[in-house]
Amino acid sequence: MNNCDKEFGVNTVTLSLPDLPFFPTATSIPYSLHIVTETKTVDRTERPEDKHGKPLFPVPPTQSTQLQLNLRRAIQIRAHSRVSYVENILDLQSIRRLSGVPQKRNVEALVDEPEWVPKDTSKDRGFWRRSVHFNSTLDFPYAPTTSAKTLKWTYTLRFIVPFPGRGNDLKIEHPIHLGPSTPCPPPPIGATGTSSSSYTDVPPLRPSPTLDLPP
Repeated sequence: MNNCDKEFGVNTVTLSLPDLPFFPTATSIPYSLHIVTETKTVDRTERPEDKHGKPLFPVPPTQSTQLQLNLRRAIQIRAHSRVSYVENILDLQSIRRLSGVPQKRNVEALVDEPEWVPKDTSKDRGFWRRSVHFNSTLDFPYAPTTSAKTLKWTYTLRFIVPFPGRGNDLKIEHPIHLGPSTPCPPPPIGATGTSSSSYTDVPPLRPSPTLDLPP
């Protein structure tokens, strides 16, 4: 129900990733980021921008360069009775190659037209809803997630969506498991030509990529 006036703007961010047991280290993974903002309750005569042309708060980012996207690697090293911890922040905004400089990642940005949402009790009062969709891929050319007696590291995917004002940024943190790349997806159960051997037993068609191993 949309009956009460909203004194503050609100925003929501939805991150969509494939439902996989692990993300392979040499395969591009698609993702989508959907950002929706709603202004505070205003009169119908008010536009999504104020009289000076400044968009009403909260203003969603419309360019991928405004987003912060990185991978946090937490490393635990154990030597006898001593345990030390190291943290790496790995940038995911660009595409890393074995040779040459990193390349800028292609990101599709779809900006919807502002939508007027009237109150249920008054068509002259309501709020403006704005939506932005970002679609792209992620690459993880890093060492697979590892857990051993003396060495362990884990990964956390982190998106930061900026909004004007102090303390208004939205942060999404999602633990992920990186696994070794597989040469092909699993065949359907009972498919013609399959056997009891697992598809993971098939040797890769090319050498494994060089990985960024933690120090």
